[in-house]
Amino acid sequence: MTTGWGFRAVAVEVELAPVVWEPAKWIVIGILLVIAGIAVVLLVMWLRRRES
Repeated sequence: MTTGWGFRAVAVEVELAPVVWEPAKWIVIGILLVIAGIAVVLLVMWLRRRES
């Protein structure tokens, strides 16, 4: 009985995976881009402070 439910849950997850992952993937990419942008800005500010 548990194996049947397990297979059913996996099947539902596989069907929902593309629907869930499309927006989630873009959210993750957006967060990574924001973090990268902040890191670049901080690096530039730090380099300018060192030069002056």
